[in-house]
Amino acid sequence: MDDVADGDRRAPGVALCLQAQRRAVAEPHQHTSRTGPAVAARPTLLYNEVIFVVYQRDVRTMGETLRVGFIGVGDMGGPIAGRIIAAGFPTTLWSRRPQSLARFADDTYTAAASKAELGAASDVVGLCVFGDADVLEVTLGAGGVLEGMAAGSVLLIHSTNAAEVSQQVAAEAAKRGIQVLDAPVSGASGGAEAGTLTIMTGGEQAAFERALPVMRSYGRLIRLLGPVGSGQRMKVLNNALTHSTGQLGIIAIQTGMQLGLDPVAVVDVLRSGSAQSFSLNNLITRLVPDPEFVEHARTMMTKDVGLYLAVCEQAGLEPTEIHKLATLRAAEPAPQFLADAIGHTLGAPYSSVPTPMA
Repeated sequence: MDDVADGDRRAPGVALCLQAQRRAVAEPHQHTSRTGPAVAARPTLLYNEVIFVVYQRDVRTMGETLRVGFIGVGDMGGPIAGRIIAAGFPTTLWSRRPQSLARFADDTYTAAASKAELGAASDVVGLCVFGDADVLEVTLGAGGVLEGMAAGSVLLIHSTNAAEVSQQVAAEAAKRGIQVLDAPVSGASGGAEAGTLTIMTGGEQAAFERALPVMRSYGRLIRLLGPVGSGQRMKVLNNALTHSTGQLGIIAIQTGMQLGLDPVAVVDVLRSGSAQSFSLNNLITRLVPDPEFVEHARTMMTKDVGLYLAVCEQAGLEPTEIHKLATLRAAEPAPQFLADAIGHTLGAPYSSVPTPMA
């Protein structure tokens, strides 16, 4: 692309935006002032035009229309796939349970008959399944997605799994000329639906740049943290801190009750003041009202804490308060005393305090 400066390592759409803005400053139009010589005026219309160009470049990169495949259309993967389709990328989906694709009945996409078929139809493949075994089965198992993917394509592992698993998949993919980014996400299903996820990636710069237009359709903050495995290490640190923050919230509510304060008022204040957090709001609005979801959360938290401890042990780090608090939270995500104290208020809209996004 002629108008992109040498050494600009950003995605083509981003580089185009920056170059256009530089031209707006370097080549302003002139107008004559009544009180002096000609002065420069920045053409604001150019910025509107740039936004349009960037959107177009997201789907078409260097003249190539990126074809996207996605596997794992559950609570997180489903909204992500929906955002990809809505952004205009030709999209192929595969699911173990065909009924999982019913949510896309009104969307334009192709349903693949197999994982390998999906891989063959895609330049970028996103994967959002539960854990290590699932990632390995979908990628390296018989008929796995890597069997169909062509050299030069990119695999995005959005699952939260061991860093070593991402590295194992990347090593096998490299033999086929396929690049891998471990790219776990944060922001919950609401963030996926809104396209505001945080995406933590590990891998090569070239793979990051190639896949970035796709990730921008569902991510707001997207960072490359280092080689393959770095995204997973960042994710488990993020999750451990999230769980430990939730445990501090539980302790704070319990302390308030022990001080003789009204528990409903305590929760309202904590959720609206400087102590508010995603973890606290999720505890009150999602976990306390839904005991069945608590068991799912316990499974996820236990997995996260185990991955975090393993990463720290591999780095020779001693357990910190983060690990201790996160472990307590995983054991009891929503203590019964909370339901007893404030559960009666949660049938109707509990508070006017908005729930912030992670």
